[in-house]
Amino acid sequence: MKGNHQTLVKRRLLVINVVIILTSIVGLFSILEVGRGVGFHESNIQHLGLTSQLKEKTGNLVGRSNKELDDIRDLLMEIRKEPQSCLDSRNLFLEFGLRLLNTQDIFTICETDTQVIQQALSLLPRYESGELSESEFLSQFKQLSDIMHGHSFQFRPLVSRTVDFLLIVAAIIIVLKGFAVAVISLISSRSILLQFQNVLNMERELRVTNEELNISIDVLEMQKGQLHQAQKSAEYNALHDTLTQLPNRRYLNQFLDTLFETDEKFALLHIDIDGFKQINDTRGHKAGDFVLERVAERLKSLEIDNSLIARVGGDEFVIVKVLSENEFRQSSFEKLAEKVVSIMATPVKYDGFDCRFSTSVGVAIYSEDRSDSKVSKEILADADLALYHIKMNGKNGYAVYNEDLRKQLTDKKLLADEIHLALEAEQFVPFFQPQFKSGSHELSGVEALVRWEHPKRGLLAPDKFLPVAEDMGVIGDIDRLVFESAYRKFKDWESIGINVPRLSVNISLNRLVDPKMMEQLEQHDLSHGRVSFELLESILLDGCDDELLSAISALTRMGIELELDDFGSGHASIIGLLELHPSRFKIDRQLIKAMCESPEQSALVKSIIGIGQSVNVEIIAEGVESLEQATLLNEYGCDYLQGYYFSKPLSNDDFIKFVRKYSHRQAA
Repeated sequence: MKGNHQTLVKRRLLVINVVIILTSIVGLFSILEVGRGVGFHESNIQHLGLTSQLKEKTGNLVGRSNKELDDIRDLLMEIRKEPQSCLDSRNLFLEFGLRLLNTQDIFTICETDTQVIQQALSLLPRYESGELSESEFLSQFKQLSDIMHGHSFQFRPLVSRTVDFLLIVAAIIIVLKGFAVAVISLISSRSILLQFQNVLNMERELRVTNEELNISIDVLEMQKGQLHQAQKSAEYNALHDTLTQLPNRRYLNQFLDTLFETDEKFALLHIDIDGFKQINDTRGHKAGDFVLERVAERLKSLEIDNSLIARVGGDEFVIVKVLSENEFRQSSFEKLAEKVVSIMATPVKYDGFDCRFSTSVGVAIYSEDRSDSKVSKEILADADLALYHIKMNGKNGYAVYNEDLRKQLTDKKLLADEIHLALEAEQFVPFFQPQFKSGSHELSGVEALVRWEHPKRGLLAPDKFLPVAEDMGVIGDIDRLVFESAYRKFKDWESIGINVPRLSVNISLNRLVDPKMMEQLEQHDLSHGRVSFELLESILLDGCDDELLSAISALTRMGIELELDDFGSGHASIIGLLELHPSRFKIDRQLIKAMCESPEQSALVKSIIGIGQSVNVEIIAEGVESLEQATLLNEYGCDYLQGYYFSKPLSNDDFIKFVRKYSHRQAA
C-alpha cells in the first residue's frame, strides 16, 4: 500500500510539474511579447515625432539647399529604422499570435511604410538634379510624408490590442500556476505526513551514520593531503637527482626544449670527473657519493646567472648558461669552462684521505644562426664529442665543439664501430716477420705482427687502427685473437715439416693484467721456451707494480719468455729492466737506422748490447735494412737480426714459401 501511494503521488506531481513548466513557458513568451509590444509603442512614438519633423522640414524647404536636403535624407533614414525593426522581429510564433488576434496588419503597415520611405528617398536625387521642380517635389513628398505620419496612428491600436491580450494571457497563466502550486503543496503535505514516521525512525540511524561519515571525511582529508604531498614529492623526484638534489636529465631536456622555442643563445658544458672510477674502486661507493655531493656544491658555488646545473649520469654534470649578446661575442663560456676545471683541482677529503680527481669539459654553443648542426637538439651530442676529444687528449681541460672536431671524431667513431665488427668477424690476422741469428743468418724465430684485413680498405697496418683500439680498451681482445691465430699456425707449420724455433707475439699492458689471460693460455699446449711475449719498453717506466710482476711471474712459470720491445727509446730504467728479468730485448729501429752514418748512434747501440750482455739478456736488433748494418751488429755481439734486409712481414702462405725457399738456399 505504501509503495502504491508513493507511486500515485509521484505520477500526480509529475503531471502538475509538466503543467507548471508548460504554463511557465507560455507565460514567459507572453511577457517577452508584452515587452516587445511596449518597445513597439516607444518606437512608434519616436516615429511620430520624426515624421512630424519631416513634415516641418519639407514645409520650410527653400530652394535646393544641400544642408536641408541632407537633413531630410537623415530623417528618412532614421524613420526607416522603426518599421524595419518591426519586420526584423518577425517570427512564426509572433505571426501565429497576431493572426489569432486579427492584428496581422502590423506587418503590412510596416512593409508599406518601408516602401513609402524608399520612394521618398528616391525623390531627393531627382529634385537635386533638377528633374523635378520644387512644386512637383513638394507635392509628391508631402503626400508620402502624410502616409508615413499616418502610419503611427494606424499602428498604435493594433499594438495596444495585442499587448492587452498578452497581459490577460499572462495573468491567467499566473493564476493557473498558483493553483498548481497549491495542489502540489497539498499533495506534498500528505506525502510528508505519511513519511514523517519513517523519518523519525531513521533519525537515530542517520545520526550514527553522520558521525561515521564525519570520521571518514576527516580520514579522507588527511589522506588527500598525504596524497598531494606524495604527488609533489614524486614530481620533484622525477625531475631531480636524489643524491645531489640537482635537476636530472629529464629536467634538462625540458629546459632545453624551452630554450629552443625562444631561440635563446646559450652554452652547454658537459662535465665529466676524471679518475672517479678509481675513487669508487679504492675508497668505496660511499666515498664516491661524497665526492659527487662536493662536486655539486662546487658547481653551485660558481653562482652562474641565467643558468641550469644538472647531474645527468654517474659522474657527469651539465651546465646550461644562457648568453647575452655581449657574452656570446666575448666567448665568456670559455672562462666558465676554465673556472669549472680550476675549482675541481682541489682534492676532496674523505675519512682522512685526499680523493684527487680532475675534470674534463666539453662545450657546445647554440644560437639561432647556428650552422654547424642540422638539428638544434644535437647540441648535447656536440658537447659529448667535445668532451670525448678532451678526454682522449690528456683530460683535465676543456674543448669547444666545431665542425672539424665533429668530422675527426665521427671518423674515429666509425673506425671504432668497424673495429668491433672486425673482432666479431676475426678480421685481425697475424703477419710473420722472420728473425735470424747474427753471423750465421739461420732462422731463429718469427714475430707475429697484427694486420687488419679490412673488407673495403684492404690490408691495414697497425698504425691505422691500434691507437683507436687502445682508446676503446679492446687492444687486449686484438692481442688474444692474434696470439690464438698465430699459435695455431705455429703448430700447423710443425705438421708440414717447417721448424721455427720461437714465436714472438706482441702483448699490451691491458692484456697482460687481464685476469682471464692465464685461463685462456692454459687451454693451449704451449711448448716450453718456444713462445715469447713482447712488451713495450714504456710499460716499465720507473718500475713494475705488483700486479704486473705477478702476471710476469705466472707467464714465466708457464714457460713463456718475455721480450722488451723498443729498448733504447728512453722510457725504461735499468732498475725496471732488472725487476722484469726479460729473456731478450729489442733495440729500437730508430737507433739501428742511423748507426752506420753516426758514430754517436753506433756507440750507443754498442753500449746497449753491452748492457744486455752484462745482465745476461739476449739482444735482437729490429729494423735491419742493409748488409752493412747486419755486419756491424754482428761485430758488436748482437744475437739476432730482424728487418727488411731479410724479409718484410708475410702472410701465412707467403711465410711458408719463404721458409722453404730460404732453407733450400741455406742448404745450398
